[in-house]
Amino acid sequence: MDPATQAQIDAARRLNGSIVVGLGPGGCGKTETLSRLSMACAFFNGIGWYGYDSNGDLLIHLNRVSEAHAKGIREARTTEEAALQRRKLEFAEQCKSNLFRGPATLEKLKASVRAMIGEGLRAVNSGKPKSPRAVLFIDEAGAVRDFDDEFWAAMRQARNAGLTLYSTGHRLVDYHPSARTNIRLLILWTPVDAKFYDINGVKIPRERCTPIRSERIHYFVGGDPTPLIWDRGRYPNHYPAALITPATPTQGRVLGF
Repeated sequence: MDPATQAQIDAARRLNGSIVVGLGPGGCGKTETLSRLSMACAFFNGIGWYGYDSNGDLLIHLNRVSEAHAKGIREARTTEEAALQRRKLEFAEQCKSNLFRGPATLEKLKASVRAMIGEGLRAVNSGKPKSPRAVLFIDEAGAVRDFDDEFWAAMRQARNAGLTLYSTGHRLVDYHPSARTNIRLLILWTPVDAKFYDINGVKIPRERCTPIRSERIHYFVGGDPTPLIWDRGRYPNHYPAALITPATPTQGRVLGF
């Protein structure tokens, strides 16, 4: 698998919506996968990362990420490789400091996200260059919706504010209806209690979904029920452009009439 071409990156930038959603049962691997993708999106695009940890799983994963890159520094064969591993370790440690942990932090998270959206929209309205600003990872979307049903509704402005969201959930109803129309792409794991997912009227049978704990990740773009596949076991350090390209504020074309 070769690195993403510029054409693939450009196509990813044209994707609608700002939310990358991973749906599946408990223990399927969605927290690890979506948090990893969100961190790659932020790291490789030079923007900030923030996360909400509903139950402690995310902090456990971040600690493992730090351990992996600390080991990478020790085992690096070149100074360049060691430098990259050190940068990734520093980034992972910074992510821990940007972590909101548990329901008691949800009010603060909500205020912080609204502030980020407001700042981004003010920058756009003042004529500043439109560019991605930050990545937000929400583990267990349903826990957030239980706290505040309007949280996800506010995310409909995220794209034009330069904010990209990654999130895990068990069912699509974990998201407010206005957020469902703002989904950028989906990663689906095999459901344990249904024969298919119904995604905004498009039925995706369980046979097309990612097997539990599989290294072959099935993702879906737009309303197409045919999965694209990222074989992360075979290509662990190469990410499909669609999975880590941040949402870009809409750019108007310069046209006459």
